[in-house]
Amino acid sequence: PERAHLVGSGSMLFAATAALTALPAGAAHIPTCPSPASLKCLLDSLEAHGAVAVSGVPGLEAARASAYALLAACASDEATRASMQEVVLGDGTARRSLAARTVRGVPEPLEGTCNGAGEALEPLRAIVDSASRAFLGALEPLERGSAALLTTRSGRGYHSLLEVAQGGEQLEHFHTYVPLRLAPAPNASSHDLPALPLHTDAGLLLALVPAMWVASPSDLPFSPSSPSDGFSVEGAAGELLTIEPESAPSSVVFVVGEGWGRWLEPALRGKLRAAPHSLAIPAGARGSRAWYGRMLLPPGDALMPSSKRDGGAPPTYSEWSAWANAQVSPASPP
Repeated sequence: PERAHLVGSGSMLFAATAALTALPAGAAHIPTCPSPASLKCLLDSLEAHGAVAVSGVPGLEAARASAYALLAACASDEATRASMQEVVLGDGTARRSLAARTVRGVPEPLEGTCNGAGEALEPLRAIVDSASRAFLGALEPLERGSAALLTTRSGRGYHSLLEVAQGGEQLEHFHTYVPLRLAPAPNASSHDLPALPLHTDAGLLLALVPAMWVASPSDLPFSPSSPSDGFSVEGAAGELLTIEPESAPSSVVFVVGEGWGRWLEPALRGKLRAAPHSLAIPAGARGSRAWYGRMLLPPGDALMPSSKRDGGAPPTYSEWSAWANAQVSPASPP
């Protein structure tokens, strides 16, 4: 098995494998639970694979379509995309991004905007925030009575998953992926050069809205359903799990990060699997792949749970995050 290492920028860290392993030719889907999701349905998938899709989220389909169309327009317009951060990924795909944060439950304005995007993207942000709260609420039976999940140096405790999420920072990204490599290299498979290699997030949890391909005028004629989403999770047996396309428009996909095991698992019942995932942009895809996700982080003042092997005083999440970032070269989050 490959060893994972942390890479990241700022506090948005993720653990990446040393190299992308060969992916199976066949594909199954990430298990889906209808909203409101039952604990059993969620745990069956989270314990086995570390990821689950919650479908039928009220209002999501319309908010997703509206937000992604606007996001793609911002990214394709030469005059307005200057406010977006751009990174060229390993396969030549250009990723153009708007970022935001939700801090202690309060959404902050977008860092960079165009064409009134800030206000127009608010419905999607609010729906995913609500879905994330419902998801964590459904996992409440994992909590062990009245004991705090996390504590602080002042003696304050975070007693529930919802309190942890409310007390921590949530990093939000609106990405558009614009393929620059229009044809595969000779004798190359679709997974030889992924946009984002197989990795696990260092946060607690990633909540994402499945991507949507949006055409630009120069791409017509265009079939929005022709390119695949490109996102995949490596299941417990090494199988490739993709998002089920029929339920994708109304689904929020939750992906467990390494931080869940490091910060929460010691105080919870059961064990959730951190899910390795990757992104491969289909060769020849046209238009823009629009995507939104938010990563939930522990509260900055929360102390890392100690073990018998730990020496000295445990660090807070803010201290640990600063240390972890100092160990790696800057990179861009998934």
